[in-house]
Amino acid sequence: MTTGDKKNEINRMEEFIRLQIGNDAMALPDENKIQLLKARFKRLIIMLVVNIGIVVFFGYSFYYEITTLSDTWYTFIVVFFVMNVIFITYHWKKLRQSIDYLESGG
Repeated sequence: MTTGDKKNEINRMEEFIRLQIGNDAMALPDENKIQLLKARFKRLIIMLVVNIGIVVFFGYSFYYEITTLSDTWYTFIVVFFVMNVIFITYHWKKLRQSIDYLESGG
């Protein structure tokens, strides 16, 4: 990785942190930033569990013909929530990288 790439990566990481905790919180010490990011991380875990639960619920109810949804609506719901899980997982990964970045001294 070249110096320019490393600097670019650091800028992206700091911008992501600023986006997550706000401009006002950027003046806080790294320990406080880490705590704020961990709180966001916990909320993402809850959102991920809820989204996976919804996919399982609709999948179960459709498979056992409990629901009267058409195939189109079922597909729409599953695709929507699977995409949501993918986006949450990506966000989760970026938060984990940000926390590691701050814990290593930023």
